Amino acid sequence: MREWGGGKTFLLKSDIATSSPWRYIGAMPSQNEFPNNDHIINFLDYYTGLTSPPHYAVLLTGDWGIGKTFFILDYMKRVEERNAGKKRTEDEARKNDSRAIIKVSLNGVQSKDEIDNMIIRAFHPSLAKKGTGIMGKVITSTASIFNADLSNFQVSDFLNVYRKETIYVFDDLERCGMPIESILGYINTFVEDVGCKVIIIGNEEEIVGKKKTSLENGGDKTDEVQKTDDITNAQEDKIYKDIKEKVIGHTLKMKSETERALDHFLNQLPQCPAKVYIESQKEHIIEIYRISKLNNLRILKQAINNFQRLYDHIKEKYRENEKFMEDLTALFFPLYLEIKLGNIKCSDLEKIKVDYYANLIVKESKEKSKEFNILKKYSNLFNKILLKRIFSYETLSHILEDGFISENKITEELESSSYFHTLEAWEKLKNWEEIEPEKWNSLLKQFEEDFNKRKHKDVEDILHIFGLKIYFSKIKVIEDSLDEVKKACAAYIEEVFFEFTELITDYHTLTDSRDGRFYESSSKEWKELKKNLISKWSKKATEEFKKSIKEKLLSSEGLTQKQIEKLKSEQFKDIALLDLFGVNEICQFLINHPYSECLAIFYTIEDKNHSSDLSTKEKELKNVNKIKEHLMQIEKNLNIKEVKNRFKKEKIKYCIKYIDEKIIPVLSGKKVKPEKSVRILSEEPCQTGNPV
Repeated sequence: MREWGGGKTFLLKSDIATSSPWRYIGAMPSQNEFPNNDHIINFLDYYTGLTSPPHYAVLLTGDWGIGKTFFILDYMKRVEERNAGKKRTEDEARKNDSRAIIKVSLNGVQSKDEIDNMIIRAFHPSLAKKGTGIMGKVITSTASIFNADLSNFQVSDFLNVYRKETIYVFDDLERCGMPIESILGYINTFVEDVGCKVIIIGNEEEIVGKKKTSLENGGDKTDEVQKTDDITNAQEDKIYKDIKEKVIGHTLKMKSETERALDHFLNQLPQCPAKVYIESQKEHIIEIYRISKLNNLRILKQAINNFQRLYDHIKEKYRENEKFMEDLTALFFPLYLEIKLGNIKCSDLEKIKVDYYANLIVKESKEKSKEFNILKKYSNLFNKILLKRIFSYETLSHILEDGFISENKITEELESSSYFHTLEAWEKLKNWEEIEPEKWNSLLKQFEEDFNKRKHKDVEDILHIFGLKIYFSKIKVIEDSLDEVKKACAAYIEEVFFEFTELITDYHTLTDSRDGRFYESSSKEWKELKKNLISKWSKKATEEFKKSIKEKLLSSEGLTQKQIEKLKSEQFKDIALLDLFGVNEICQFLINHPYSECLAIFYTIEDKNHSSDLSTKEKELKNVNKIKEHLMQIEKNLNIKEVKNRFKKEKIKYCIKYIDEKIIPVLSGKKVKPEKSVRILSEEPCQTGNPV
């Protein structure tokens, strides 16, 4: 510790160990190796215990978020406790509102009167609750009796803010809205004129040498403008240094007290399983924080709170898996801290992974990305961050960047993860580089057996398997040539496509999948196999879907919301609904079923064809015109002597009217808004409806 004359400064050494927290990184340092601020406490005890006025203030400085406010609040409790048992003088006893130490934030303060008001509230807590308006009313009513002029009256004229026996703490110096010479001049009144003890809290680096940048000025600066700014900055620095010499006698530079701060953050959490778990991981979290060199306790607190939120959204059965929770902690905290620092984004992780594999293969390969080097400092923990796909990059982005946590999405991804899902041979081989070499042969053998038995029927699984087959052929892991692999895969498709289930995703986007990138997805071989597979899959799915539509549309049940949405999807939007039925079949349904069920069909046709291609609309328009003509012919042939036929005749008119006014305009390309009461869009079939 060194001491300089004038504005004396005490500095802490910043030798922080960067050894690793757990078995991934190394041995955990002992607790007595943590940096602390005992020298600051010792000096403040000396300063606040002086029996005569020191006539100088103390500046406690440190980086933003390092915990200065947390530290001083803790120290204020120490002062209050120290003074609690102390005998008060008769003069102090008369001052009921006298306090040993008070703190005032200068953040955004624009005038001395604002500070005076805050000091008065600190001395009189009841005013802070009721507002100084009460005091103002008393003053105003008293002044009116004596005809006093209050135009220039301030609160400070009524109550004394200068109390020699009180220690004053002024926080957030760098955020004060007053010029630095004004605020320090104000504080000097307490120090020099009254003889008070004053502690100032602030980040001196944000005051001294604060330079205006081109970005702050909306673009690049000319040399002349930059020169002017440099002169202004130098002048402001000199003003600060000059007045600091008069007001501040000691500057104490603070270092982060991570362990104490973390204990404080944990004490603020409600008693819950998340708190118990985080407490068990305290040493690991501290070491990750130290490796990050973040030096910002506010962000550490945010990380703790957000991890608690994430923990609460993870089901208990998953939390019981120690390996999973260990890896989740190793993933969450480094990424959260680096994202908050602005060093990386979740979208960078794929690029970092590519750099990682390149580094494994060629040690002296091209220069790695900045993001790669940032995560590399976490040593072996880095492998867990990078290689363990606990969550997809999209879900990680929601959790770490957007603050959005979906319990359903988390559950879905954990169920399919390697922690809770028994992996197939192909799934393990997707990450072959993580597998012990002695297991490769047995996995390859199982992989080939599963392929030959046509074990897998899921389309995405099959595409992964095809990609691996092509890749293994190219790197000579298997003996089959590329042509042989293509033939084998084509045969696989022919033998299993009839077992494919109905399409559950948009096959046009099948380049990446829920299990990560497909091997060889950019190769012509894989693309050809994918095209063939999707064609077979799509054809079968379309036929099955048409069948289900035909069974439901002309029934009392009607279509479900899910079926309606599929009808408008990319795969099924070209289906012409009325092609599925004969004209007479539809007409008989319209005549013999409740009108509400007729409307259900009309609504479906109308709604679907708002988004259909022109060719599909043309097909449907021909069908509708045939139906209309057939209905007119039926109406004409009805024997109206029978009462029921009179009703049928009227009902047919309703149907024709709806076709003319609603259906035909849509199919002809005219803009007609769909009916608001599209009952068919619910999961339940339509039950009611009124004639047009």
